[in-house]
Amino acid sequence: MTHEFVNTARSLRNKYLVFLGIIIIILITNLPIIHYSYQVNNESATMINISGRQRMLSQRISKLTYNIATQIREDGKAQEHFLDSTIKFCDQFVRAHDALLLGNGDYGITVKPSPAVKQKIESTTTELWGIVNAAKLLAVNQDTATANSSIDTMRKYDIPYLLKMEDVVATQESEYITTRRTTRNLLIILSTASLIIIILSFIVIVLPTIRKLNIANDLLTQTTDRLFMATGAAKIGVWEYDVKNDALIWDDEMYKMYNIHTEDLKGLLKAWFRTIHPEDLSMVVRELRQTLHGKSEINNEFRILWPDGTVRFIRARAVSQRNKNGKVVKLTGINFDVTDQRVSDKIIQEGKQSLLKAQEIAKLGSWDWDIITGKEFWSDEQYRIFGYEPGEVVANYSLFLSALHPDDEERVLKAVADALDGTKPYNINFRIIKKNGDIVYIDALGEVYRDANGAPQRMIGTIHDVTEKTLAQKELRLSDEQFKGAFEYSAIGMALVSLEGKWLRINRQLCTILGYTEDELLKLTFQDITHPDDLDSDLEKLNRLLKGEIDHYNMEKRYLHKNGGIVWVMLIVSLVKDIEGNPAHFVSQIDDITQRKKDEEELLRVNQQLTALFDSGSQVSTISTDLKGTITYFSKGAETLLGYKAEEMVNVNSPAIIHVREEVEKRGDELTELFGREIRGFDVFVEYAKQGKHESREWTYVRKDGGTFPVQLVVTGLRNRQGQLVGFLGIATDITKQKEKEEALNSSLDIIGEQNKRLLNFAHIVSHNLRSHTGNMQMVLGLYDDSETPEEKEEMVDHLKSITLTLAEAIKNLNEVVSIQTNINKQREKLNLKHYIDKTIEVLSGEIELKGAKIVNNVPADVEVDFNAAYMESVLLNFLTNGIKYRHPDRPAIVTLDIIVADGKKVLQIADNGLGIDMKKHGEKLFGMYKTFHGNSDAKGIGLFITKNQVEAMGGKIEVESEVNIGTTFKISLQ
Repeated sequence: MTHEFVNTARSLRNKYLVFLGIIIIILITNLPIIHYSYQVNNESATMINISGRQRMLSQRISKLTYNIATQIREDGKAQEHFLDSTIKFCDQFVRAHDALLLGNGDYGITVKPSPAVKQKIESTTTELWGIVNAAKLLAVNQDTATANSSIDTMRKYDIPYLLKMEDVVATQESEYITTRRTTRNLLIILSTASLIIIILSFIVIVLPTIRKLNIANDLLTQTTDRLFMATGAAKIGVWEYDVKNDALIWDDEMYKMYNIHTEDLKGLLKAWFRTIHPEDLSMVVRELRQTLHGKSEINNEFRILWPDGTVRFIRARAVSQRNKNGKVVKLTGINFDVTDQRVSDKIIQEGKQSLLKAQEIAKLGSWDWDIITGKEFWSDEQYRIFGYEPGEVVANYSLFLSALHPDDEERVLKAVADALDGTKPYNINFRIIKKNGDIVYIDALGEVYRDANGAPQRMIGTIHDVTEKTLAQKELRLSDEQFKGAFEYSAIGMALVSLEGKWLRINRQLCTILGYTEDELLKLTFQDITHPDDLDSDLEKLNRLLKGEIDHYNMEKRYLHKNGGIVWVMLIVSLVKDIEGNPAHFVSQIDDITQRKKDEEELLRVNQQLTALFDSGSQVSTISTDLKGTITYFSKGAETLLGYKAEEMVNVNSPAIIHVREEVEKRGDELTELFGREIRGFDVFVEYAKQGKHESREWTYVRKDGGTFPVQLVVTGLRNRQGQLVGFLGIATDITKQKEKEEALNSSLDIIGEQNKRLLNFAHIVSHNLRSHTGNMQMVLGLYDDSETPEEKEEMVDHLKSITLTLAEAIKNLNEVVSIQTNINKQREKLNLKHYIDKTIEVLSGEIELKGAKIVNNVPADVEVDFNAAYMESVLLNFLTNGIKYRHPDRPAIVTLDIIVADGKKVLQIADNGLGIDMKKHGEKLFGMYKTFHGNSDAKGIGLFITKNQVEAMGGKIEVESEVNIGTTFKISLQ
């Protein structure tokens, strides 16, 4: 635009010179006419003036002549007055004569009368000289006779002369007036024509260029304004150095870029030098000197130091202005901060290395085949897949063909041919033989690039080493066949059951156990045929399995046979998950134990009789009571384990004395809730026995000396021959060693479970975090596509760079999580809470701007917490994303973050003004896996579950306050 303005200005200057030339030509052309007109006007004015004077002079001569004659005749003397009059007469006559014929030479005026006028003047010669001679004679002779004779002569010629002179004057006046009028009209015409030509020349030549110049000036002004806006938005600083006055001028962006103030620079070049990194200063000074001497222009990159010591990378360019002697008088330049570019370059390089590493890990090679030359480019991993070191051989199409398995070569060639002629895409699996002879299974994809005529030029693609996968699939198919055989022909019932309880697949034995045909059973659910008394227990265990609290369960339960009978089974249930870790279906193993249950009941009856008489020994306590709970038998084993003597207990105490009161009360609460009636005291131990059942349960026994130990207590009822209940028998076994082993086993299982949980949690973090980042990147790219100006696109690129940097850091943190061992404390580090919140806001900037949301970070800058970095990013991303996603449709989303201290702990409060949550309806399942509350199509129900586990893993907890249509506040306790 500046170039256009300069060209327009130059054009205006040239056209203005043309315009001036036209005016000068017109003036030069009209100058003779103007000069002639001037002369005519001058001569006309002079002649008219002379004519007037001549009339007056002629009249005065006539009067004077008359007076002289009168005086001479009356007085007869030539007195003093006579002489004076005569002298005046002669003087005026001569003057009139000179003026009329020759002009007044004293005033530079020359009169050129016309031939007619000149002829008339010449015809007056006789009268003229008669008057002159008489006057001269009269002047020198004073005698009366001579005087009178002269006077008569004068009077004789006076009248004819005057008449002729009047005619001459009138003729001359008429000629000059006509000439003057003609000249004036011609001058008016020429002046008008010249003015019209000048005006038209101005309109045609100068005015359009002036308009263009004004338009160009307006555009230049707009361009300049946009340039200043662009340089500000692009963070480009502009500077100027006046060499003569040693004055340095910066714009505002330069001060921002160098993080200094105006008073720090003071317009001095040396002050600028002080901001440059010491290692780069000599280079900058050297290039500046070379530029000042006219040897080069500034185009370099150097480092600067902010006052706080921060190092920034600066790119500088400058041009010089010279005087007419070629000496540099001014430098004008720009600076732009390329620190982010340097960081981005580093990230890109690291990304390339990561890509190569990822290809190596994934065994994924890439290739580029020049169809015309036959040359190929292979990635490092492709070389390795073919058994070569990278670059060991020259990659080409022939090398590829030579490695194909003979049995697959024809298929591959056909696939290539189909791709080249466009029949179908290149997507094939085949085998190759490596350099060392090993067979490798390959999945290959490719795409053909064609010229303008559709002829194939290049083909690029990937190969994936799927040897392990292929062999595993073969083994899986074999295993599946084996499972199918085992499933169908198993000696026990087996079934695949949906999450809702519907039978999906059943074997023959299960149909035999339950009495249904396969078609009949597939139309039912397991709930339909479960004994009502066992259904709740079964569903409770099933729910725990779905929550991940257990990995399987087994229980004895009763099914309802098709004929109405009861079938006792041993049920073992495990959960199968899909590839994403979501529950898919259940596997149930069902063993018919109806006969065994009958045998157990019979055996129990016999054992009850035997146990009542049998002393269990030192590690077994056998105690019997009556129906009221008074001890009726206290075995030797009981004495050994508890320290009481039989006489201290029999008919004296109840078994409650050897139990922990809190355990008894807790069990009473459970039974009361289970059976819906108050169960307390001794009934807590014998309630199941009263119902004809036996109960085996762990209890804690209390010795006489106050010591405690765990026991496995089995309580059964004692009946007489008529089957009436007469008492109760309790057999307790000391399980101290068993509990120790169990605790050790549980500890190992907890460690394994914790590790599995962390692995699962890590997988969720990766999915959750990367989805947030990539979603934001997609959003910014969408905004980039919708941008209409370079400034908007530049702003979107800046956002994209910021998101890329944040993503790189997130990946780094996730890599660190992989290396975390079982000790949770190793995961924690000191984190600046405000910094992580600001970083999360930056990640979500695109979505915040798109949704018109507002994030208010009130957390002070000095607040630090002990937390895992990756967990912190995940927690903040989840809560802020939810605050925006579940915004109220009638108002902009506002999410506010504050920090408070409660019970000695830091509590992060995250409050929004969104839809809110019905806590009465959803409060208990708020943090459950796959639980959603607002019906959003993109809701997964995993975010709050992950977040709660992350916070609790760090020793914290989450509390929620929410009101529908008002908003939600999450309180996160941190250390």
